[in-house]
Amino acid sequence: MCRKPKLFQIFSITIVRRCLGPLIILCLLFACNLSNNSLNQTKKDLEKTSDKSSVKVALLLPLESNSEKTNILAQQLANAAHLAVKDLKTVNIKLSIFPTAGIDAKAVNAAKTALELGNEIIVGPLFSEETLAIKNNLKNKNVKIISLSNNPALAGNNVFVFGDTFDSISNHLVKFSIENGLKRIAIIAPSGAKGSAGIYSVEQAIKRSDAIVTMVSRYQLDLKNINRVAPSIFENLIETSTEVVIFTDTPTRGLGFIAEQLSRLFEENRKKAPKFMGLTRWDLAQQMLFEESLRGGWFVIPSHNLNNTFSNRYAKAFGVNSVSLSIMSYDAIKLIHHLIETSRHKEIVNAFHKKRLTDPKGFLGINGGFRFNDKGIVQRPLTVAEVASGRFKIIDRDSSSLIQKSRDK
Repeated sequence: MCRKPKLFQIFSITIVRRCLGPLIILCLLFACNLSNNSLNQTKKDLEKTSDKSSVKVALLLPLESNSEKTNILAQQLANAAHLAVKDLKTVNIKLSIFPTAGIDAKAVNAAKTALELGNEIIVGPLFSEETLAIKNNLKNKNVKIISLSNNPALAGNNVFVFGDTFDSISNHLVKFSIENGLKRIAIIAPSGAKGSAGIYSVEQAIKRSDAIVTMVSRYQLDLKNINRVAPSIFENLIETSTEVVIFTDTPTRGLGFIAEQLSRLFEENRKKAPKFMGLTRWDLAQQMLFEESLRGGWFVIPSHNLNNTFSNRYAKAFGVNSVSLSIMSYDAIKLIHHLIETSRHKEIVNAFHKKRLTDPKGFLGINGGFRFNDKGIVQRPLTVAEVASGRFKIIDRDSSSLIQKSRDK
């Protein structure tokens, strides 16, 4: 092999040094001159990173409950919330789920732990009793709670009721009943505060109409007690010529038992049963839609808009069909996402200020528009569904539109 002479190597190195030297100096001077611009750009980059910083959101659900039905429902709500976080990527939401088991004391501890861990807003819990306990224990904390309960009495002092309230449902059911020529209405409810709230709501709705209350009956949430009181309730329904029974109970508690007992008595005595209606979401538990005693019964759900799309995506993600109520946790996360995103765009410090949550223009959810009134109670268009062999069909649509313009931009 031929080697270059050493002199040539030295000469080459010298040339390179002479050529690159001025270039290096120029680059250094250029960098110094742009130092201020670089610092400014770095500052802007940091601001952009800050905009993408995570927001911690706590979701309180009755997981680890003694009721299998309740656990299944809670898991569906958790799944839907996770799906929302996955879908809404422009805001980095860190979702943490806290089990409450449906117990007041555990719900309070879960809420306190959530705040200690830096969560900025709470979604849940599901039950009214849990929400009330948290409200009383956190009344000195400036944290917003989007409760999944439907009890309007809980609203206020940072609590926003996201479930469809007894008042709005009662008004819709009574109106629909009268439109179908059914005016003689009985109310059957479990004992306790929630049962009393349901009774009061239906009574007030009837007072505002030309229907009448034929009877009011209560029962303890105990199978033996239900079996004992069912015959006397049946007799009173016959004597009062009742055309409609409105149950206030939920499908995860005593609804199935009391409806089955009354339906059996009507069948055994060959009497025409009144129309069964529900103040709660019967689709909370899928098996309720297969309950023979509830077939043909009516209950109220939010108007369906994009529900089919959501249901298909949920089934693809989790391998099971969703219950309609799971949309509520999805929409709660979607609402939080919207508030954070728009506050950053408009440079608003408090994304969850009451004025923002009670914006009269409202928000867009899976089932259409909704908004909170000044008291913190949700308002949605409602529709009546009828149970039909394992499913339900829509038999009435609310033509009213709360939201005229989409806010989901």
